[in-house]
Amino acid sequence: MQLNELRQSIVDKKLNNYYMFVGEEVKIMDTYIQQIVKTFDLEPIRIDNLNSIYSKLTSGNLAGKKKCYIISNDEDFVKGENEKVWDRVKDMNFQCVVIMTYYSLDKRTKFYKFHNEKSLMTQFDVLSSEVLKKYITKEIDLSSNYCEELIGICKGNCSRILLEVDKIKCLAQAQDTTANCAYNTLIEEGVINVPTEDLIFPLIDAITLGNSALSYTIWDKIKKVENSMAVLSLLYNNFRNVLSVQLAGNVQGICEFTGLTPFQVKLAKERMGVFNKEQLVSIIKAVRKVEKGIKIGWIEEPMAIKYVLTQIFNEVK
Repeated sequence: MQLNELRQSIVDKKLNNYYMFVGEEVKIMDTYIQQIVKTFDLEPIRIDNLNSIYSKLTSGNLAGKKKCYIISNDEDFVKGENEKVWDRVKDMNFQCVVIMTYYSLDKRTKFYKFHNEKSLMTQFDVLSSEVLKKYITKEIDLSSNYCEELIGICKGNCSRILLEVDKIKCLAQAQDTTANCAYNTLIEEGVINVPTEDLIFPLIDAITLGNSALSYTIWDKIKKVENSMAVLSLLYNNFRNVLSVQLAGNVQGICEFTGLTPFQVKLAKERMGVFNKEQLVSIIKAVRKVEKGIKIGWIEEPMAIKYVLTQIFNEVK
């Protein structure tokens, strides 16, 4: 069952007895579970495994208000020897609702194939940045650049993002300040942990997409621990890839023509149109010049990235 189908079935008040929810977006998953419980007036009960209530399900011995059993990551249920149980549970006319949830499942297993082929599974994948921004700005007035940065820090995990948003909201209210100021304070004091290795690729994205404000913001956060030469090397390779793909145009067999992998081509295409051919050539030369300058002592490493950023964003003025 696709997510939109699940949503529509709740709107139409069509209740299933058995649901299988899989994915990393636990917060969104919980939102749907709460909606099912509320819409159909169920009593939510979280239990460790299906086996603990299986005899009740098969005997129909379930008195009182209709219940919704929520079972997370039941490893025993996944085992192949339970295949007959899967089929029985699927077809059983419960006097309750059973919702099985899993953070992830191996697609090669019988369990996954069984539930997928019979359309019993709803996948809760990581949300897009645009959707996550809406979740953030619904709660706090955080600028677009800071939203993008927070999404990068949290690796797009909605649950973690909303936990950090709560921190920002509380501090902003306590200090009677803006969400942006509260966010920066929490970053500086380490309350919002920023693993630098998680920000280097958002930095490259921001630079190659011409987002100057976000580029400077991220670099200021990681400059004390990140290697400038590593950043320059990534910039050189990524801008060179964009230039190669831009020059290739719609040529057939672009990977063979450019020597790039399909993933590199995909990234390059997403970054096309920000800089023209002449600007890309100028940027690539500037990055190479600074790399050489660090090696021969022409420019000090702490100043190198800021200098390159100035050269890059002067190209788009």
